[in-house]
Amino acid sequence: MQVTNIEERVVSFGEGIPSIKTDPKELFKRSILDQTKDYPLPQPIVNFVHDGEIIPLLTKKSFSLWQGKQKSKKTTALALAVASFINPVEKSERTYFLGAVKGPVLFFDNEQGESYAARTMRLILKLANLETSPNLIYCDLREFSPKDRLAIIHAAIEVTEDVRWVIIDGIVDVMDDFMSAEEGHFVITDLLKLCSKYDIHVSGVLHQNKGQSKDARAHVGSIASQKCEIEVMVERSPDDNSMSIVSAKECRGLPFEDFAIRWDKGELPKIVQGFSRQVHETVKKQKALLPEEIADETHREILAKVLRVDSTPKLSEFELGLVNEISTWYGFKVAQSVAKSYRKYYLDNGFVRTEGKTPHTRYLLNQ
Repeated sequence: MQVTNIEERVVSFGEGIPSIKTDPKELFKRSILDQTKDYPLPQPIVNFVHDGEIIPLLTKKSFSLWQGKQKSKKTTALALAVASFINPVEKSERTYFLGAVKGPVLFFDNEQGESYAARTMRLILKLANLETSPNLIYCDLREFSPKDRLAIIHAAIEVTEDVRWVIIDGIVDVMDDFMSAEEGHFVITDLLKLCSKYDIHVSGVLHQNKGQSKDARAHVGSIASQKCEIEVMVERSPDDNSMSIVSAKECRGLPFEDFAIRWDKGELPKIVQGFSRQVHETVKKQKALLPEEIADETHREILAKVLRVDSTPKLSEFELGLVNEISTWYGFKVAQSVAKSYRKYYLDNGFVRTEGKTPHTRYLLNQ
């Protein structure tokens, strides 16, 4: 399927931005701001509410960049915001998104394919407590070429009445060469033009560069970071795979407080209420002692609570018991990896023994 004639450049990159057809002198005059006129702040489409304070998060005529490492839950954070947009509900919670205008959101998924894209679509509806919504238009564009994807996005914005928000999950997927500075500049400029022309907000999703860098990928990431209204960064917690931390890396307006999202197995993702990065970082710095640094008497006290006389837990149960008891002993939550190291120490040093073969192995206390 080929989509054609959606502006000159959209069909074929390399021809450059179409030449100005109006006298540049007239355009210059039109661009001069009136010093006697009051220019209001841009209208928000999604707000961020924290402790009763309402902060405009995304506004009309603007572009936002959502970036993070692969699998950091960028799309999950966006899903929570989209759910609040299609069904805005004020909550008693300390921290939440709140839609500010009515109208459709166009969500263009360039990466996942039909089945996985449908999962994300249904996740958004569940988060919004809706079965269906005319204001969520979710599109799977993976089968199309980069040029056709950009053309489809143009066409969709043009034919969708009262569209307010456009999400492009995978900006690099509307480019032939995401390492090209020229093409990256064109794509971001093109998206900014759409923001102004249609009075909408456009959100683009990008991976970070590989390694330790926290910058959005390649030239297109650098350009997007410079041109965006807000750059939202999503980072997976190194100590908890179920949690990611969301922060305003760059922001022209008032930045929001860092917050965290959790997605535990069998539950819907949610914003962690009462999260504090300062507390999180402080707890993260607290490290458990190595098992060989602790007196044998203390080990026996821990094991006596985990392995009672009539208790013969399996491996997972034993490690969970160790996590709870060691955390109680230290006064702060320890990671599963700590429990694993203690379990190995107890086996190697004769504190415990095992009976049965995997997966039926059970742990017993040596008297």
